Amino acid sequence: MDGSVSVNPEHRGQGLWLTAQAAIVFHHYGLKENLKRALDFLLSLRSVTVANDPRLKQDNTLAGWPWVPGTFGWVEPTAWSLIALHLSGQAGHPRAVEGRKLLLDRRIPSGGWNYGNPNLDDKELLPFWDTTGLALVALYGHADPKEVSTSLELMEENQRKIESLSGLAWAVFCLEAYGRDAGRLRTRLQNVMGSLADEDLHSGNFALGLIALSGKKVFTA
Repeated sequence: MDGSVSVNPEHRGQGLWLTAQAAIVFHHYGLKENLKRALDFLLSLRSVTVANDPRLKQDNTLAGWPWVPGTFGWVEPTAWSLIALHLSGQAGHPRAVEGRKLLLDRRIPSGGWNYGNPNLDDKELLPFWDTTGLALVALYGHADPKEVSTSLELMEENQRKIESLSGLAWAVFCLEAYGRDAGRLRTRLQNVMGSLADEDLHSGNFALGLIALSGKKVFTA
């Protein structure tokens, strides 16, 4: 096996971004051999790059991480891979350095992140709060504070607009990582988690909420 983790054994090429999440789990549980194999795979996985297009306000020559092989780099799989590399002491690897450049390049001018491009047809795209929080956590400790100050201010100023469980959890993660007050977000997160109907329960997002409320630095330690 190549160290990758996918959706299931019958679809080995799908969902390979889960390898980064698995690497984070391997790190915290001290599964060194599994971690090494997962990291080796992540370091070998590159998103597709193309020549720059003057019509697009982004650097298409930067490689990040894709959702599946043979596609362009996206914000979330790149951020998860950067977190895995950071926790494993490989934040200085050239792939990580380039990945952070891609994240900053894909940031929307107002400070947040969409899933991929920062704009389309000269129109600035809307930021997604969970994606923005995830990107900020991935950049924590490895970006000039001035480079991320606008993004943190955007999160702080729009706290009341964040409604989803995942958005609230990532807002707590990123603001607390950078030493910002997330007290009101914590309260709202707890209320949202306590009022979920069984049919609305998403185990992954609920787990994120539990981690956020625990205060443990699972993604930035």
